[in-house]
Amino acid sequence: MKPAMSLSTQPASRQAMTPGAWGHAPRAQAVVLLSDVLAVEILPGLAGGISSLSWRGDGAAVPLLQAGALPQADVGGLGAALACRPLVNLGLCPDRPAYPACGLFAEAQATEQAPWRVEHAGRAAVTLTLDHPGRHPYRLTQTFVLDQASLSVRLELCNTGRRIQALGLGLSCSIARDSTTWLAAAAAGLWCGTAESNTWRHTQVPPAWRFGVAYPLPATGIAHAFSDWAGVARVQWPQRGLALALSGDTNGYVLSTPREADCFGFHPLDCAPDAAQRGLRPESGTLRLAPGAGWVRQFVLRVEARGGPRAYAGLN
Repeated sequence: MKPAMSLSTQPASRQAMTPGAWGHAPRAQAVVLLSDVLAVEILPGLAGGISSLSWRGDGAAVPLLQAGALPQADVGGLGAALACRPLVNLGLCPDRPAYPACGLFAEAQATEQAPWRVEHAGRAAVTLTLDHPGRHPYRLTQTFVLDQASLSVRLELCNTGRRIQALGLGLSCSIARDSTTWLAAAAAGLWCGTAESNTWRHTQVPPAWRFGVAYPLPATGIAHAFSDWAGVARVQWPQRGLALALSGDTNGYVLSTPREADCFGFHPLDCAPDAAQRGLRPESGTLRLAPGAGWVRQFVLRVEARGGPRAYAGLN
């Protein structure tokens, strides 16, 4: 059965429309992609991203990505409008402490004059485009392709200004969690410190974390930046019998686990002390783009019905 696309006749979900994200603009219709096992709701308008991703292989919908109240300090003041949305770093000097080599990524901003628009909508794919005006103009395109249990997200950022700009590109995911959610996301380094004193220290992570051993998510609230990411994160919900593999081409990520929340934040973005070796500005995780130049980021989310919490082998 091929994935099907539908254009909702109802306003987008109220859960995805917080006042800070939508203002007083008209509500956009949601585009829904369906396969035998996944349902993906995508919002254009002032939102611009995925409002929900649910498993439907057993009949009832089980949310895997969902909008949630992530802390404002995670990667630069993200709101709770969407379950998955692009992040853009304009290379600006932050007005408050940020992770070294991570810069100040923020949700790609739309306005009532320049909202996200549906560029293409087919049975298996949807493309949204945003032309961001102002002092730092750019065009950002999101393409979502659903293939049964896999969803690919392609982000393409272009400098539409008349001068060179330092731009960064990442993704923010709000992932459902319960009391037994496990995570494996191999990385070699960790930025730790206190934002209050604006002092940071880069250290190596324990061997188990470097090798990608799965751990239950902590009950405490954390917001850590990891460098030298292996490029894949694996989430498993033993009680639900489901697993999610999220892969991407960034060299780091920020992990945030709010206390007593029904979701946690996983944000792949460029965050590494050796970022200069990849042509990135180490202090901000950005790339200098000439007028008309751009770059592309590719992410894939793949869902599987699985067994217990240690059944990570084979989810590659």
